Amino acid sequence: MNYREKRLLIVAIILLVIVFVKSFFLDEVKNLSPEEAEFKVYVEKVIAEKHDSIFDKIKIVGYRVIDISEITEFDLTSLRKINKFSEEEIEKILEGKYKGKVRKYFLYTIPFGDEKIIKMPN
Repeated sequence: MNYREKRLLIVAIILLVIVFVKSFFLDEVKNLSPEEAEFKVYVEKVIAEKHDSIFDKIKIVGYRVIDISEITEFDLTSLRKINKFSEEEIEKILEGKYKGKVRKYFLYTIPFGDEKIIKMPN
């Protein structure tokens, strides 16, 4: 292996480490308000229901919520979820209208696409 090949290999390894650290430690949204945290749970549920392909089943493609932002503070957002223990539906009303941004990852490391989730009125 000559000098150029060694240098290229070292650069490739460094770039893979940078992408790994970015994907696992820096991309996930943090420091959310309680309303934003509720909407993040909703976005994760929507993504889990929406993506049901073979790649998702064998865990080749992963998803992370990378951004939650408030579109307007004057609307209300209604989130519905089912209680696991009593099987009853619970409705939560959030002040404001939110949107979430989800990034797709190949092998949970290499980003390859983004999706936006906006809660539409019922």
